[in-house]
Amino acid sequence: MCLPRWALPLVGVLLAAGCALPDKLEPIDLEAADSPVAADFSSEIDLLERFEAQVEQPWFALEQGAFEGVDGITIRYRVSPVNAPKGAVVLLGGRTEAAAKHAENVFDLNAQGYTVYAMDHRGHGASDRLFEGSDLCHVEYFQDYVEDLATLMDGVVLPAQDGPVFVVGHSMGASVAALYLWQHPEVFDGAVFSSPMFGVDTGAFPLAVAQTLATGVCSASAGAAYTVGHGDYDPDHAFEDSQVTQSQVRFDLKKQLYEQYPELRVGGASWSWVCESMWAAEVLQRLGRHTPTRTLMFQVGDEQIVLPEAQDAWCDDAPGCQKVFVDGARHEILSEADAYRNRALALTVRYLDALAEAR
Repeated sequence: MCLPRWALPLVGVLLAAGCALPDKLEPIDLEAADSPVAADFSSEIDLLERFEAQVEQPWFALEQGAFEGVDGITIRYRVSPVNAPKGAVVLLGGRTEAAAKHAENVFDLNAQGYTVYAMDHRGHGASDRLFEGSDLCHVEYFQDYVEDLATLMDGVVLPAQDGPVFVVGHSMGASVAALYLWQHPEVFDGAVFSSPMFGVDTGAFPLAVAQTLATGVCSASAGAAYTVGHGDYDPDHAFEDSQVTQSQVRFDLKKQLYEQYPELRVGGASWSWVCESMWAAEVLQRLGRHTPTRTLMFQVGDEQIVLPEAQDAWCDDAPGCQKVFVDGARHEILSEADAYRNRALALTVRYLDALAEAR
């Protein structure tokens, strides 16, 4: 089911009203498999020494594809194939993340037998910006992200794959994926969500006040301005101030990536992005019961970016959702210290393997 962009909040609320909760599916036993284990994945111990030759150069050597997204915006992606794949993974990053930031994850998934498609959202990474030369993270309608994913699936991924296809989404990428799953429940064989953005942390502002403020600013035609406290990408952001990872190595490599390739970086959010994301998140919390796709959700203990209670609202209602709580981890678990990241990747692959074998 494809919605007009403006209709997403209204239709989501109407669909959720008065519907009985479906029965929960039996969770997959992730401890029943003895492989892979954390030691099978890339490690911080020698990452700096091998990053350029084993991660960065192979990533940029991949052929870059492109297609026309909503309103003529060029969306770019890369495909990292493997021989005789178990299946394919579509990898969607979070707000401000370039797909290149996930190169380490891409090659770890390759090593476990999965072809990976990594897409840059509109206004992110190598995809076109809505304002040329600007760091602004902006979107006209959150549904535009979903429509871009649909175009990738219909025009690139599905024609090339005859095996199982999965989506792995982090934060905003998980929100995009969840909306796509609701609108296209028959496409993906399973999903993995890392710290999904099902509720936006509005800080000192209560949600209702933040929504009213953002909507008012957008209505006054200032939606393309930076929201309060946001601005251009800050190259001097210090590791000690990081709210998203405890891995010094991975934090430094992200900064290095954006220093070498400044065209990939993204700064603060626009009022329009905030307004659209809040409404999309509000709707998503009511859509779990309408999303039957098997889904593994990672929820972190030291979350400072999104709202865990919103994740619970979605996962508790979704018949195919099972949650793994990772105590002590921060928001970017796929870029976290080895103790968190590699365990999460091991469980992710066990989950995908189980779904692929059952298909």
